[in-house]
Amino acid sequence: MLAMQIDPDTVQFYLNNPYFSPALQTIMVEALESMQEVANRALLLKVSLQANGPEMARTITEITTMTAGYNKNIEPLKKLSPVGRIVYATARDGNVVVLFPADHVLWTEKVADITTWLVETEKEQNKKSAGFQLWILGDFSQMAQAGLEKAGWKFHPAAQKKLFPAQKKILR
Repeated sequence: MLAMQIDPDTVQFYLNNPYFSPALQTIMVEALESMQEVANRALLLKVSLQANGPEMARTITEITTMTAGYNKNIEPLKKLSPVGRIVYATARDGNVVVLFPADHVLWTEKVADITTWLVETEKEQNKKSAGFQLWILGDFSQMAQAGLEKAGWKFHPAAQKKLFPAQKKILR
């Protein structure tokens, strides 16, 4: 991780988090290494510092591997940025991408707020984005699909096959 120029204090805090097993650490570091050209990839390690249980450690590791899979198999990513307690990616073509290992997404006030905030923020900062995408491992409720469409988002359920075409399963 130090070779990736990640802050030594961040690395130490990450390595000392008891919820990241050596297996999860190996998977996460390998995913980070595969994203050498992605600006701010260390943000994923910073996000991992909030893991306060094994499930959260696994979720953050899955976000990291999904992000690496998108970068490798869908389109190259340019940078990572924070949103809430997770990250979103901006692809080189301008697409704004959120990758999350959810089993089922409902259209809640929080989901609506985050998707609206991202659209407004990106349009304000970049004046023009290629599009907005949400990739998950599971599926979306009909209401979530309608809400995302209305907000201008493309949604990608069961994304594992596209993100990891050579694999059967990730972590789950």
